[in-house]
Amino acid sequence: MTLDPIALKFLKDAAALGAPPIGELEPGQVRAGIKASGKGPGPEIYSIENMEMAGPEGPIPVRIYRPSDKLNLPALVYFHGGGWVIGDIDWNDGMCRQISDQANCVVISVEYRLAPEDVYPAAADDAYAATVWAVQNAKRLEIDEERIAVGGWSAGATLAAVVCLMLRDRGGPRIVHQLLICPATDAAMDTESYLTRAEGFGLTADTMEWFWNHYDPDGRRAEPYASPLLADDLSQLPSAHVITADYDPLRDEGIAYAEALDFAGVDVIAKNYEGQIHTFVRETDTFRVGAQALTDASTVLKSKFAE
Repeated sequence: MTLDPIALKFLKDAAALGAPPIGELEPGQVRAGIKASGKGPGPEIYSIENMEMAGPEGPIPVRIYRPSDKLNLPALVYFHGGGWVIGDIDWNDGMCRQISDQANCVVISVEYRLAPEDVYPAAADDAYAATVWAVQNAKRLEIDEERIAVGGWSAGATLAAVVCLMLRDRGGPRIVHQLLICPATDAAMDTESYLTRAEGFGLTADTMEWFWNHYDPDGRRAEPYASPLLADDLSQLPSAHVITADYDPLRDEGIAYAEALDFAGVDVIAKNYEGQIHTFVRETDTFRVGAQALTDASTVLKSKFAE
């Protein structure tokens, strides 16, 4: 399918702003731009609470979204996008609101440490710690410890996949599902979608190299906790919903990860959204298909919580 005309206009409007490529900027400059871009659209929700949890190297900010005052709801531990270098819990606020509202679950959004201040595996360690914390503190958080999932978008989806590997490798605790929206699963950057989708569609190969170089300056990116597609064993992992975008350099590695999970015996739902770009799920006021993708994800999540 050709590029969605809405995506084409979005890209043209972004190009008209004349911003320099991310690879020519310092992380602080890009983060300032992310702050200015806003939270993304999202519905009003019953309550939002900011707090901190104890992390491996200090406090980790988390934001708790509740769709109602009902107790013992299921929960999604969510990790924002941004290439492990930029982004924060504000940037994906709209996505978290939508998922909480539509899946009728508590969403726990995690502000993990970013590179280059804290390089790999800091973000993964924080994501793992936050998931364990959510399970261990389920009673205090008034959530159901038997119905906890992990998920995220882009780099956050990578972290969600890695958390599932860590939980399995370290003996638990058990979670029920992983929602992976446009994940990066292999740092090799050598797929067909990198050849055909990595220039002119928002997220570029140069930007991904900039992300990887900041996140992993020590040459460890082939480790499975950085590139989960390279794990020797993907069996005994929670069910997965893998969403990819057709005009995204990460498309093929996302599809490959879904296929590898399926081959390993994991229950997988995978959908590639034709004509869409990497950011289509964040800009849901612009991309109607992005709003539908989050609705699809919420429907699957709700069904997994009910199993």
